[in-house]
Amino acid sequence: TMRVLLQYLALALAAQAAAHAPEQACVSSDRSAPPALRLVFIRHAESHNNVLNLVSTDYYRENRLADPPITPLGQEQARAVARFISESRSGLLQHISEIHVSPTLRTLQTAQPIVHQLVGVKAIVDVSAFEVGGVYDQDARTGAVIAGPGLARAE
Repeated sequence: TMRVLLQYLALALAAQAAAHAPEQACVSSDRSAPPALRLVFIRHAESHNNVLNLVSTDYYRENRLADPPITPLGQEQARAVARFISESRSGLLQHISEIHVSPTLRTLQTAQPIVHQLVGVKAIVDVSAFEVGGVYDQDARTGAVIAGPGLARAE
């Protein structure tokens, strides 16, 4: 489940932070060396569709949304990740300069509390980042997949 994935992410990051001294986490002792690029991937919090899929595949297919919001549990998960990242900025997650997020509603809603916690960090909505096939829906009658590109930048 999503809770297990977030707990795994938190444990993995904590283990890495403990294994490295804070000064070694993101900064080289060689001042002439370019700064290291560190990427951290965070999956979106629990969405409406994630819950549907727990009931059954048929129930999911009949009731899914093309661009679902996150659930109340998903909102809690997003706030927990934001707190974790904010509290970890002195170690492994220091020097965060940008957050890139896909234009799907669930990823935007997941990113929102993170961006609010990380004052001064640039948030970029990357319209080229989305699921394979983009945001998609399925025709309940025929089962055909209907693909879309995701939200427009203005949305």
